[in-house]
Amino acid sequence: MKIYLLIAILILDTNTSFCQKMRFSDSTNKWTFITKTTGGTQYTDTGTYAGDTLIDNKKYSILGTSYIREDTLANKVYVRNSINGLGQIDTTEQVLYNYNLSVGDSVSVNDSIFSTKNWVVAMTTTMINGISYKVWEFKGLYFDSLSTPYNYYIIEGIGCTNGLFYPMTRNPYYDTYSNQLACFKHNGNQYPLSNGVPSFGLKSSDNFNFDNSSSCAQLGVYQAMDNRESTLICPNPITESSKIKLACLIASGSLTIMNTLGQIIIQIPFQNKQELPVGDLIKYPGIYFYRVTDNSSSTAFTGKFVY
Repeated sequence: MKIYLLIAILILDTNTSFCQKMRFSDSTNKWTFITKTTGGTQYTDTGTYAGDTLIDNKKYSILGTSYIREDTLANKVYVRNSINGLGQIDTTEQVLYNYNLSVGDSVSVNDSIFSTKNWVVAMTTTMINGISYKVWEFKGLYFDSLSTPYNYYIIEGIGCTNGLFYPMTRNPYYDTYSNQLACFKHNGNQYPLSNGVPSFGLKSSDNFNFDNSSSCAQLGVYQAMDNRESTLICPNPITESSKIKLACLIASGSLTIMNTLGQIIIQIPFQNKQELPVGDLIKYPGIYFYRVTDNSSSTAFTGKFVY
């Protein structure tokens, strides 16, 4: 009898280990967003973790230019070194996601930069790999009544469908581009959602539901490209020493840099390069997109940086 009981416990433990809840801070996570500008230009932006760091005796995971810390007991995710909608870096620790919120609860975002209101207007759930995850619908309002309201969704363990740090990254004065989550992988697996979650674009015709299945088709030709694995810009936000590092030598190519309106501000041909200096190319602060084209294969690698 004891043997059967022990076997049952082992089976239960094994099943539990294979069905543990996904965490936002898991180092295997990979997010792929579509970025659209008012100029109609489309890019892909892939987010992955790049190691750990220690700040104030607390362990953080590096995600882009920001640092993530998840407190599973408090059900909160914290962020440091985030870039707000004005392109400024906030080095203080802020709550990025609070999984304890209920309908009617409000949160503040980037309060040191501008006054905001964000509150939960609805809650639901979605099943992912046989486990239930909470989904929050938020309504945001900048400067109380002086700006147009906006809505966004946050999925427990995955984050916001409009950007990893949305709405911190939303410009309070105007929006010239949007990030829309299309695909998410955890430990190399792409688990579909039982209920899709809205992923809002610049205009209503851009909107689609993120279900981690049919939503991935939104990437189109870019679906086969893992841009961050093919190109890396470091450091970012850029300095005079920043370079775009390519995965291989490109014999003949071109570098194109665009602003958030989709306007080309720099276009440079190059030959036999695996690193492209960009630190001295940009003169004005802002968010920029780059595209590296390999002429021999007609392959394009895209990314985003802040100056």
